[in-house]
Amino acid sequence: ALKGDPKTGKTHFACTLPEPIVIYSFDRGAAIVRAKFPQKDITIKEFIPPILASTKPIEEEAKLVDAFEAEYCADLEEGKYRTIVLDPASMLWELVWHSQQYDTGDARLIARKYAEPNARMSSFIMRPIMGGINLVLIHYTKEIYQDDKPTGTYKLDGFRRTEGIADVVLEMTRVPLVSAKEKNKAKIVAKITASRFGLDTEGLTLDNPTYDDLITVLGVE
Repeated sequence: ALKGDPKTGKTHFACTLPEPIVIYSFDRGAAIVRAKFPQKDITIKEFIPPILASTKPIEEEAKLVDAFEAEYCADLEEGKYRTIVLDPASMLWELVWHSQQYDTGDARLIARKYAEPNARMSSFIMRPIMGGINLVLIHYTKEIYQDDKPTGTYKLDGFRRTEGIADVVLEMTRVPLVSAKEKNKAKIVAKITASRFGLDTEGLTLDNPTYDDLITVLGVE
């Protein structure tokens, strides 16, 4: 799983994973990044949400999730992709629970009704993992509030079980370079915030990371 602010290299990193790659894009940003990898086998499938003037869920959102699920399951059944990217999974999760709100006619979506969207989102994550396919979940972050006040700390914005399921969680940030020669430039830093590959890997950082860099640090093939 990748988390961080927009434009911190999350989609770029995802494109360095083994091909063929399919990106299910929910915000139109993937096409720009994909152009930087002209030699790679990368397919983009767009499921762009409708523009909403209110927070009330609408039928188009429910239909969009159904269309995504049908194509997603068909692609998994066909088995032609080595890497699947949900970009951003934050938006997919929002669409999933909006879809549940629309289907039930209840905008509140109280705790007991989260069972259905939780199960649906879990299936999107577990199906490729159980099939041995690389899965990249791209997430935004949001600030944590306490007593209605910002704390200055951030958490993954989206399906809250993500970090527990993921083998590795990378937090991506853009860091300005300070030397005179590199003024106004920046590098991308990825910090491993959670890992199944040993506590000694947590806290490690990678500059302008690629998939090969991560695999080397984790000590896996």
